[in-house]
Amino acid sequence: MPPAARRSSKSPARSPARRAKSPARSPAKSPKSGGKKLPPPEPLTWATGLRASFDRATNVLSTRSAFPPHSRAVLSRPLSAYGLSPLAYTLVGVFTVIQNIYCPGALPFWPPRYAVPEAAFVVLQSSFSFMSDVVHIGHTSLWHPVDRNCALLLTAAQVLKFFVLMPRAAPLWACAAVWCGIVVGLACKVRATAASRAADYAGFARWHTLWHWCLPLTIGGYTAVAWQTYARSSVGLLPASVLGR
Repeated sequence: MPPAARRSSKSPARSPARRAKSPARSPAKSPKSGGKKLPPPEPLTWATGLRASFDRATNVLSTRSAFPPHSRAVLSRPLSAYGLSPLAYTLVGVFTVIQNIYCPGALPFWPPRYAVPEAAFVVLQSSFSFMSDVVHIGHTSLWHPVDRNCALLLTAAQVLKFFVLMPRAAPLWACAAVWCGIVVGLACKVRATAASRAADYAGFARWHTLWHWCLPLTIGGYTAVAWQTYARSSVGLLPASVLGR
């Protein structure tokens, strides 16, 4: 057989094999991530959650989302329990403003001149969280660093209030109740981060929803009890000199 005939007879045999290999290479890249290979899921453990939480806390200025675009099918649902959970911050912020109007002496461990700006900040955090965790999740956006930085500042403020100032002015049972609520909330946050690293987006939505509600319910519940206690005893939780009176 002439060489040209041998080449023509072999080429049809090679081309289907070459075409057959190309689909096998495509799953290694995600079409929804711009052709970049996605990191493999990590084990769903507390260690994973702690490590991922630390990574995000040290990367607060990044505009990149911590989630791939295909996670939006589960997480970008504004009317789901997850999508509505940032409203918890609005509720506790508005409650604090109302408390400042009617019973400023019962505000927990902040002078009233600090409590109102903090409450306004908490209400703003509700919108920051909604824009970052729901509207722009899976996309690059400036809402991500805004949400991360504000959440860190507000969490640090609660630690200062309830772990430093509270033991000086509240009974031990109240301290224990609030501390347990805050620790449970932080545990939910770590667990949600671990679920995100494991690509368990439904699990992330459950744990992150609990994180959004746990701290507002803990702090709002305590301030409601403090309001009732103050109204009955007419004794403030802080000295008048601290309250600025």
